[in-house]
Amino acid sequence: MDGRCFDSAPHLVAARMIEGLLPKDGRAGMHYAYLRRVAEALREDRIHL
Repeated sequence: MDGRCFDSAPHLVAARMIEGLLPKDGRAGMHYAYLRRVAEALREDRIHL
């Protein structure tokens, strides 16, 4: 719908959704590191949706 379904920019919504998948208790792992990097790339607008 031409972006009208998002309250903010789609890449920021996606970054928040990914960050919501990360554990809050400090657990670490390679897959969590990948998720963090993707969220960072989205926030820095290096990935275009």
